[in-house]
Parts: sequence; structure tokens; C-alpha cells
Amino acid sequence: MSNALKSFKELMLTGLCLIGLGLLAWNFPTLLTVSQALLQKATSVTAIEVEGVKIAFDQGNVSSRLTPFDVNAAEKAKVLEAVNGLEPDEFERLMNVGELSALCDYQRPTVDMRRMLMLDYQLQAKGLTTIADDPELKARIKGQAKVDEETSGKASDIGYPHNCYVMDLTDTGRNVKTALVKILSGAFNQHVALK
Repeated sequence: MSNALKSFKELMLTGLCLIGLGLLAWNFPTLLTVSQALLQKATSVTAIEVEGVKIAFDQGNVSSRLTPFDVNAAEKAKVLEAVNGLEPDEFERLMNVGELSALCDYQRPTVDMRRMLMLDYQLQAKGLTTIADDPELKARIKGQAKVDEETSGKASDIGYPHNCYVMDLTDTGRNVKTALVKILSGAFNQHVALK
């Protein structure tokens, strides 16, 4: 009896699987079309809305924000591509370039230090920043770490810097930052006008 019940359950499960595969095959063209449309939407997000104010990062908006600065069409296209390719952490780091100091790669960096170092090199790889070694900064930071160790009587948790660097914006990086600031400041103007 139990073998018959077990066989019946397996037959039912097989039947349900076949019905499911049949429905999937029957609706496959529709499912394919819908999934392609969703993927296209996901990769073409060019606007966000914050408190009723739409902020667009499309070609027209980016171009118009750079027009007063005599930026040519090829550079505008490059800026648009860079704006749309920025990850949230990269955006934040890019907006802080020029304000960042004592940028170093340490012997035992924290997870956050490693993440910031990675972001700096990602921005450089995207052509938005330049990174130049700064041996004087390295010597100054290392000297201060030694003084701190002598004062506290314990070794530094992160060790000494392997190297220190200065990060600056490239022309494209400046244009990206300018476009982002102009676009975002336009949203503030709209928000104030709505009040």
C-alpha cells in the first residue's frame, strides 16, 4: 500500500512539473519580451525624483549645464557617459575631491580605508581623477605616527603608510562634477519655487 501511495505521489509531482514546463514553454515569448523590457528600463535610468522634484541626468540636461563652459560635443558625450556610469560611492567620493587630505595606503588599513582607496583608483580608471605619489606627505604622516606611538606607548593599529598621494580632478572629472552640481542645484531652485 505504501509503495502504491509513494508511486502515486511521484506520478502527481511529475505531472505537475510537466504542466509547469508546458505553461512556461507556452508563455516563453511573452516572458522573454517582458524580461528584455525590464532590463532595458533598468539600464536606462536617467532621472530620479526627490520630494516631487524630478532630476534628470539625460543628454539634454547634462549638455545644457556645460554650455556656459565651452565644452565641446565629444566631451559632453564623455561627461554624460561618466555621469550615468557612476556608482553611489563613486559619486560621493568624486564630490569630495579637493577636500580630501592625508590620502595614504597603510600597512594594516581598516575595511573603510581599503574601500576609499579602491574608490580613488576606480575614479582614476574612469578618467575622472589623477593620483600622484606624495613622498613629503608620507614622511610627515609616518613621523606623526612615530610621535603618537612614543606618546601613547603602543603601536599604531594601522601601521605606517606604504605610500601617500594627492588626488585631483581631470578636465572630464571637473566637467562631471560641474554638471552634477548644476543639475542638483537646479532641483533645489525648483524645490524652493514649489514652496
